[in-house]
Amino acid sequence: MPAAFIPESSDKTKAPRRVVLAFPYGRAFVEKVVDGILAYARRETAWQIMRFPERLSPSLDWLKGWQGDGAFVIISTPEDARIARSLPFPVVNLTAYFPEPGVATVTADHREIGRIAARHLLDRRFRKFGYYGSRDLYFSQLRRDGFVAAIAKEGGSCAVLEVPSIVGTGRMWMRQQQQLEDWLRALKPPVAIMASTDLRADMLLETCRRLNLRVPDDIAVIGVDNDPVIVDHAQPPLSSVARNDLAAGENAASLLDELMRAQRRRREIIFVP
Repeated sequence: MPAAFIPESSDKTKAPRRVVLAFPYGRAFVEKVVDGILAYARRETAWQIMRFPERLSPSLDWLKGWQGDGAFVIISTPEDARIARSLPFPVVNLTAYFPEPGVATVTADHREIGRIAARHLLDRRFRKFGYYGSRDLYFSQLRRDGFVAAIAKEGGSCAVLEVPSIVGTGRMWMRQQQQLEDWLRALKPPVAIMASTDLRADMLLETCRRLNLRVPDDIAVIGVDNDPVIVDHAQPPLSSVARNDLAAGENAASLLDELMRAQRRRREIIFVP
């Protein structure tokens, strides 16, 4: 696992570098990452921070003509990965949608997230487990691997349901709902299930209600992100693995600072404990 960057001393008397937060807000982990970035910027740099206005899912295409010094991005499509690699200034990606986005990336230690969820459920004496996530998202694959490996180490069995991450039509959405119902019906309670995110965990809770499965007596559920919008209002309240996103933001800011000063690129993924 690559070590996190430690910044060199910064000269705040120079003209401020123009840095853009080129992604939408609204998800709990994004807000915490931004807190970390801004904390680093206040302490170590004289950055002029720009934020992306209005659009919820902006393409990175507009950055091609931006006259700035560096950018934080969220790469969620192959096209955005291609654009990020072509930009004339350093960028740091903040998500692990792909195993090789081709630009420097700072993200949570997703395998360890899976291991933490497994330990939580193993401590509650469950012996049968399940994992529900997205087959085409790298972070979900890593969380699955950490979860399944930790369960297997303790002699437990784990069923896996993975579905495509993007549901483009109502018909596809209904098909995923039916897949989830069929999967839960085939499991013999009590079963403890990790969902790849709080959003997927909330879908599990809703499906359990429709099938009259008791939570946590029949199906125990744990998600990831500790998003208060979801966990505090779920019925019953949702257990969730909280990520160290503040540290991820500070590490991402330190890395971008280093790359802008050195005027170079990096490609590896840094996993924050």
